[in-house]
Amino acid sequence: MKIKTIKLKNKEIILLNKIADCTFGEVYLCSNEGRNEFYATKIIGRNYIDHQFNECFQNEMEIIKTLKNPNICRYIDDIETPNHYYLVMEYINGGSLSDCLSIYQSNNIASFSEEIVQHIMKQIISAFIYIHSNKIIHRNINLDNIM
Repeated sequence: MKIKTIKLKNKEIILLNKIADCTFGEVYLCSNEGRNEFYATKIIGRNYIDHQFNECFQNEMEIIKTLKNPNICRYIDDIETPNHYYLVMEYINGGSLSDCLSIYQSNNIASFSEEIVQHIMKQIISAFIYIHSNKIIHRNINLDNIM
């Protein structure tokens, strides 16, 4: 694969490798050249976004930019090109809650301990309290969207 770079407003990032597929595109692990900073970049083809969805996408982008909470993935930047949208977000290492649960189950551990569940739930509830206090509703909560 040819190394691809994306120029942001004040830095350039390098696409390293694909880490996930999503409904409208792919997510890549990226780094900031010369620094030990990593990002997750969702690449969405413009051909997947019709006019109605484009308005929803733009609205979602504006909401994401305003969120400032330690339990919500942080917005870094976004870029539009003639063929793609690039949404650059904080990279959260470790996988999704679904991945973690699968690992536990594959190691013959039936489920998370009560202490682990309490720790995870405190973070999830904190995030929900924050977004609901800002009159935002997340309509796609599932184990794959909780990192």
